[in-house]
Amino acid sequence: MTVANPGLAGGSIEGMVDGQIHAFAFFGDVPQSIVYDNDQCLVAKILQAGMRTPAALFSGFLSHYLILDRYGRPGNGNDKGNVEGLVGYAKRNFMVPIPQFPTWEAFNVWLEVQCRKRKRDRLRSENETIGERLQRDLPAM
Repeated sequence: MTVANPGLAGGSIEGMVDGQIHAFAFFGDVPQSIVYDNDQCLVAKILQAGMRTPAALFSGFLSHYLILDRYGRPGNGNDKGNVEGLVGYAKRNFMVPIPQFPTWEAFNVWLEVQCRKRKRDRLRSENETIGERLQRDLPAM
């Protein structure tokens, strides 16, 4: 997935929204719901019973794309399934050695190329490629 953040500070709401929009373009659809971390740029307040008050800009983004926002429990990384494993994969395969690019745009283009190559791979004992499985899963988004 390309997380485009051209000229924006890391961890900013602008960068998060921009990255999500680029991800939707990459996948060719917008998911019905997304599980998010409780990042301060996304969540204005954690309420009782697991409810959240989204930050203003993030709330507008969710409303625009009609996304049901869900959140992991604070301090429970296992709530997000295999996300931590995928973060580790991305670090090992795309960030070591530390990549050098003249601009964020060039880096993001390179990341997208790597992701498109990955769609041709097969996981362990799977019969379909990652790209074929994605196409099969898209109607459920």
